[in-house]
Parts: sequence; structure tokens; C-alpha cells
Amino acid sequence: MPIPVGRAMIGLGKTPRRPSLLSDIKVQSDNSVFAGAGLQVERLAILFRYSIIKRCDQMFEFRLDRRRIAEAPSSTSPAKELKSVLEGSDTLPATETSMLKAKPVASGVVAIRACSALVTSESPEGLQAIRTHPKLKGYIEPAAPPGYLLIKSRSDPSNFVRRCRELGFEVRSM
Repeated sequence: MPIPVGRAMIGLGKTPRRPSLLSDIKVQSDNSVFAGAGLQVERLAILFRYSIIKRCDQMFEFRLDRRRIAEAPSSTSPAKELKSVLEGSDTLPATETSMLKAKPVASGVVAIRACSALVTSESPEGLQAIRTHPKLKGYIEPAAPPGYLLIKSRSDPSNFVRRCRELGFEVRSM
């Protein structure tokens, strides 16, 4: 006996109703997020951007990863974006709440003098953001004059400049 879909394909029957897609979102304490394929595309895009994809089906499975969220290049806060997506679910477990505490977005103007590899910022917060950012801190010497950072002599300043721009800093030459 042919199945209804097969009958419809050869013109012998009506097309069966498509099942509706789930639009639920569920967050678990092990950093797993389950999102139905019927969720708005804008919300799913944020999960795809900042999470590790574990399964794609009628129900997507994502894994939140602290390092991936911290290193994501974005002009906005990835934590805030993820929090806005996950607000529709039940109360967030403590592990996700701590992971998604909004950290200030690194921005502002960074000035660099290439001949000395000296870096300064409009504010101490900008220097601190560079000093602690996982993709920038490896370029910085531990000792520098107050109000400045020094790029390590064996580092490539052009890579440092490129990464600063990717992270939302405006870079100027001194």
C-alpha cells in the first residue's frame, strides 16, 4: 500500500499536512540548549553564532562554551545576545547565568606607535580589556609604563592591530 506522500507525488492523492515544527527552547545545567526548528531564524542564528552545534534535526542541540563566547568577535555583547534568546525558556540554571553575565564590550580608540610597539587607550578600561582578552593578552609584555601597554618584541604588531579591529576597537597611529 503506497504511503500518502508517495500517492501525492504521483498525483493520486492530496498532499498530507506538514507537521508543525517545535518552537520551544530548553536550557539545561550542563550548558546544553535544545531549540526547536520552528524558532525564529534571528534567535536560532545567535545560537549558531556563539554555541557549539551538537545536533541538527527538528530539535537543534547546542552547547554553550565560555571560551567561545569570550572570544567571539562582535560589536555587541555575545552574552547579552544569548541572554535575550534564552529568556524565552524556563529560568536559567546557575551555570548559564554566571556564564552570561554581561561583560563590558571592548570598544573605544586605541593608539599604536609601531616603531616602539607602544599602545595607549582613551580609558584605563580599554587597556584592561586588551590586557585580559584571550586573543590579545598574548601580545602584551608584563611591564609597561603607566597608562600604556607594550607589544612583545617577537610579536607581529600588524596581527595585534588586525585583532583589535576585529574586536571593535578603532586603531589610530600615534
